Order: sequence, then structure tokens, then C-alpha cells
Amino acid sequence: MNENTQKSAITVRLATLGLVAVWVLAAAWRPTSTYHLAPILIVGVGPMMSWGSEKAVLGATAFGTLVALGTSAILAWLDLLRGPSLLPNGGALVESLVLAGATAVVVVVVVVVVAGIPAQKAAH
Repeated sequence: MNENTQKSAITVRLATLGLVAVWVLAAAWRPTSTYHLAPILIVGVGPMMSWGSEKAVLGATAFGTLVALGTSAILAWLDLLRGPSLLPNGGALVESLVLAGATAVVVVVVVVVVAGIPAQKAAH
């Protein structure tokens, strides 16, 4: 991994974790509100920032998905996901998990099938 790629990966992770911090603070401030876009943004911001390299996009997607799923679980454990859900069954936790997973699937489909971003070749 070259220096620019490493700096880019760090920037993507910091942006993702910044969104997590905003979600956690908002959930702590108003636990009966549901922040429907939070898991979508957490999963989706990294791939948008990494566009151009299939490996970087997929890595950012994996990182964002794991972070969104983990954050959802922690917020539920802390009883900070008490708001209503857009889904007919389950609560805000189920909604967060579904939205994070669905966003990851959409990113992978767009990258691999539709966009066909070529894998970036390592510099020799």
C-alpha cells in the first residue's frame, strides 16, 4: 500500500467514525427518535470517497458495514434505539441492520456489476 492509498484509507475510516460519533451523540440526546439515514451514510460514505479503485471501495464498504452493525448493536444494548421503525416488524435495531446490509449490497452490485471499476494495479 503506497502512502497516498494509506492516507486515503485513513481519511475514509475517520469520516466513517465521525458519522458514527454523530449518530451516537444524536441517539444519546434523543433515544426515542430514529435516525434512519445513519446506517446508510455510515456504510455509504467510504465507498463514495474511495471511488475509482474496486479494492478500496469494497474495503470501505466492509469497514462501514461492520462499524454500522456494531454501532447498532451497542446502541440497542444501551437502549438508545427506542424510536419507531419504517419496517412493519422489528424495531429500530432491525431497521438499522437491514439498512446497513442493504446499502452494502447496493454498493457491491453497483461496483462489481454496473460500474465495473477496474482493480487498481499495484505500482512496481
